[in-house]
Amino acid sequence: AAFFVFPMGAKPAWLSALVGVWAAQVLPWLTGPQGLTVRAAWCWSAKPPWCDVPTVTDGSCLNPAGAAVTSMAAGDTCTPSCAEGKVPVGSCSLKCPVSGVTDTEWCRDDLEAGTWWDPCGGGDVCLEGISIGIGQWSNYGNFECVDETDERAAESCNAVKVEPDGLGPATQLDIGASAGLGALVLAMILSGILSRAAGGNAKLWSPGWYQWNLGNLIGCTFVLVVVVLMILALPTKDISSGIAAGLSSLAVMAWTTYKLSVATLVGVTREAAWRIHYTFGFLSIVAVIVHYIFVRASGKNSLSNPFWFLGLVGGVLMCVPALLLLLPQSVMKYDLWKLLHYCAPAGYAFAVVHMLEHGLARQAVASWLIAIINITMLLVWCVDKAWKASNDRKVTVVSADLISETCGQHLFMTLNVPGFDWKPGQWGHLSVPVASLVRHPFTIVPGDGDGNLRIFMKIGSDFTARVAKEFSGPFHGPYTALTLGGPHGIPAIPSPHVQAVAFVLGGVGVTPALSLVAEAAKIYRTKPVVFWSLRSVELLRRSAPMMEPHVELAWSCLQLNGEGTAQGDNLPLDAKYSDVKVSDWLSEAGKHFKGDGINDAMIFVCGPMGLSDAAKEAARKNTEVNWHVHVEEFLFLPPMPRCGQRKPVKPSGAKAEPTLLGTSGSSPAPASS
Repeated sequence: AAFFVFPMGAKPAWLSALVGVWAAQVLPWLTGPQGLTVRAAWCWSAKPPWCDVPTVTDGSCLNPAGAAVTSMAAGDTCTPSCAEGKVPVGSCSLKCPVSGVTDTEWCRDDLEAGTWWDPCGGGDVCLEGISIGIGQWSNYGNFECVDETDERAAESCNAVKVEPDGLGPATQLDIGASAGLGALVLAMILSGILSRAAGGNAKLWSPGWYQWNLGNLIGCTFVLVVVVLMILALPTKDISSGIAAGLSSLAVMAWTTYKLSVATLVGVTREAAWRIHYTFGFLSIVAVIVHYIFVRASGKNSLSNPFWFLGLVGGVLMCVPALLLLLPQSVMKYDLWKLLHYCAPAGYAFAVVHMLEHGLARQAVASWLIAIINITMLLVWCVDKAWKASNDRKVTVVSADLISETCGQHLFMTLNVPGFDWKPGQWGHLSVPVASLVRHPFTIVPGDGDGNLRIFMKIGSDFTARVAKEFSGPFHGPYTALTLGGPHGIPAIPSPHVQAVAFVLGGVGVTPALSLVAEAAKIYRTKPVVFWSLRSVELLRRSAPMMEPHVELAWSCLQLNGEGTAQGDNLPLDAKYSDVKVSDWLSEAGKHFKGDGINDAMIFVCGPMGLSDAAKEAARKNTEVNWHVHVEEFLFLPPMPRCGQRKPVKPSGAKAEPTLLGTSGSSPAPASS
């Protein structure tokens, strides 16, 4: 709790109370064996626990009154007896395990002894009795009747051993839950140290399949192993699987926040955090399903207890986002999915209530630990959401130019956002209420003047089409219905592990580079080089003033392709109509860097997945310098496998001037930049 809350300086009274309750459970546990008895289990008041006495040929078991019994109440004993001419061999007596130690707290110690919790289950009715002498209950006594002449008749009887061997199940669960949480915290700390100490290791952090790198895979695999061990290695599977589900849910939520984020502490980008988040989400769903299976196998009914039912509802709601991803993208749009995605935190809240009730009922360290850390995480998530909302800035649209070309439409907006302090390469959440209830991420582009910034928007989705419609006519500014949240993201530049930067960009993926090229030129002695493949001449013209002073154009490749893009030869940034492969260009850029004495260089990629795959493959094959690959794609939904890639189209040579569909009256779009 302190790990997440103290950085904010928040010490609410109720949290202190919960920590106090947790300490009250932990301290006796740590003081020695006597502390192990300070716990309570379910009390089966409506139908108490019982034991079935084994059926023995020519034998019976007599209670203290001398009557033969076939079953006993918890804590009772009986003495083996045989028919005339037979003698009992085996245990001196049979004992039904005690349930509790006093009349008022008769179910105390049952968890630690490993006796009644499994057969009886939760609730006030014991579901199943113990069959003495069979399987795990054989140590509570067993006997058989043999002839008096049998050599075994002379053997003395065995005393019943009722104490469990080694640690009891409850203590094993307590230790396992504490060790699991400790392992996750240790993994987070080591990841942060590794990302900073070994950040220069290009192989460890180089993006591979769907942008996963080796460092992220190692971390996620470690969490997977911890969760699986919680289920396999601990006793009482319906409880151990619940601990695993609680830990995996915690891991999911820990990667959702922005300010108080594990991603920030570890030092990974928002996109990497999102990949880890939805991976842990799938892991959590599996853990929840396994937990439900074990609960049902134990004979418990989720409908018999309202808090168990809340846990079931919470588990279903947490599965909703993943199930929605199975729908075609033509049906499940980003805006709709983002709204329905809030079913998951709602389900998490229900699950947290379920965990809290479980902690109150069992009064065990494991249950309290899982409940408290998840309550804390839920609070952190709420605080983080409140922080994000409080950081939203009112936006005044200074200008909005909607440009139509044969390759599509772009909206170029200049916004005035006072007090919005951002760094090159960061992005913000733009809210346009007339277009959507959902905020959308856009890279921040530098603007002219105090408090001004720009948004370059490619019109393609339903959201961008609605925004374009809003600004398609005459603009009568200022327009103040927008808000901008953030800034978000950890800029890739500056990086202490490289000496130069090569940008590989596709279309509107140029936007982060429009601020980062100046940063790279300022920090490194060699100017950055750029490979930019695009179709929009207007996008090229608008971007040129922000790139030209900071880019080594002699070693850069800016190429236009696509049907109807030809505009003549006098293009900004020495752009040409061509179809150069990124691998060929990177080979020449590597030679250029090597000639400047550079050993380590970054490849900053922002564009379609096909372009990023080509850049990664080129970096792997090119050995002129040690390439550190950084990829940004702004994929906020898990990417689905592709059936193919768009092939570049050669220019037709026909002139096609951009058409201005909408503009602000105060800042008309320049004909050329």
